[in-house]
Amino acid sequence: MKAIEGLRQRRKGKGMVNINWEQVRVEFEWNGTNLGRYYIDFVVENKVVLEIKAKSFFSHKDIRQVLAYLKKTKIEVGLLATFSGEGIKIKRILKGRS
Repeated sequence: MKAIEGLRQRRKGKGMVNINWEQVRVEFEWNGTNLGRYYIDFVVENKVVLEIKAKSFFSHKDIRQVLAYLKKTKIEVGLLATFSGEGIKIKRILKGRS
């Protein structure tokens, strides 16, 4: 994720798209018990969750992770991106759908 951190530093405050460059913390609970703390990679314009993975495929676990973030926030759209030697792949995920 060094490349992402470099991009964060170069783009911060440049007047481009409003991206939350800090990871967004999300708390998960079930029946009043805290199940843990997770971090969304990026939130773009307060409208899109962007989760980045460094592998060549999307797993069901990755998709469920983004869906959980969407359900915990008021955000309706998620993007799951993978980076590998094959290039970049992006999957759009909508709240309530897989």
